[in-house]
Amino acid sequence: FLFAKGLTFEAKIRRIGWMTFSHSKNLGLFVLLYKGFLWAFRRILTLPEDACTLAAGGIAGALIFGEKNSINTQINLYVFSRVAMALGNILATRSRSLEKIDNKYRIWAGVSWALVMYLFAKQRGHMQKSLVSS
Repeated sequence: FLFAKGLTFEAKIRRIGWMTFSHSKNLGLFVLLYKGFLWAFRRILTLPEDACTLAAGGIAGALIFGEKNSINTQINLYVFSRVAMALGNILATRSRSLEKIDNKYRIWAGVSWALVMYLFAKQRGHMQKSLVSS
């Protein structure tokens, strides 16, 4: 974005402004829809709380972040990575065998890099172009 070739400085600034606006707008719309669906599922359908949360998050997320574009991709990747990290932490705290390992972060880093290098070597076509080129 900042390093895009062929764009003037003014065009780069406009693009950054547009991307910032789009990012903020999407997050705001997500919250609005999520809270609306959550209210409706609790009051109208009287679903269990966990089901309300999952359904409202899933529907709002699909509607707001379901269009494949650069901004939604960044947000979805960020959210996915944080969810994967949280699930790993849950697994580590609930597993007696993993409880004994002192440096779980180092293992997570090693597994992440092992997988990315394996994919790079064997399934490069399925990876994002920006990751492959770096």
